[in-house]
Amino acid sequence: TLNNECSITATLDLDLRTFGAFYVELPRELWTGEDYDECPITQVSRDGATTPLRIPDVVPTKCANGNEAEPEGHHYRIKLAGSKSLSFNLIFRPSVITQHAFDLPLVLAGSSGSGFNLNKVCVAEALRPHLLLSTTFLDFGQKIVLRERVKKIPYALDIILTNNDETELEWNLGAPRDCTQVGVFQMEPKEGKLE
Repeated sequence: TLNNECSITATLDLDLRTFGAFYVELPRELWTGEDYDECPITQVSRDGATTPLRIPDVVPTKCANGNEAEPEGHHYRIKLAGSKSLSFNLIFRPSVITQHAFDLPLVLAGSSGSGFNLNKVCVAEALRPHLLLSTTFLDFGQKIVLRERVKKIPYALDIILTNNDETELEWNLGAPRDCTQVGVFQMEPKEGKLE
């Protein structure tokens, strides 16, 4: 949470370009129309143009030596209304196994950062997962709705689960998130063991 104790709007830059495993998320319920006419956080491109906040794709890049590295992160501009607070989420979504420890690169826009010391350290560690998924996003695209009398499961996508451990791994699936209609999705099998 950022607090602006001045009566004028403060503009801050959060430069996460060298920290590609981190991104900013600002759910709509964390900012109100009475304080802000539009989303107070935008992404800043290399040429200085601002674009609406979005969740980035986190895909590791290949280094010259063939190893994977974190992708380039994003630069964010935060407009903090006078005498107001703003909460946002700093999300850690690693794509390679590594450790991070850095001062949060938040400065007043247009300044070099001198005279403004946030004293917030960000520490995170990406661990080797026990279970690997062939994909973390399932997109069925647009499909035709079938009549209720049809018993066949009309559309299916496969996910391959891989045990990333030396020992046997038991797994089970819960209900899909963000699924408001019962019976729309079905997952088979729901549990199992991988050697």
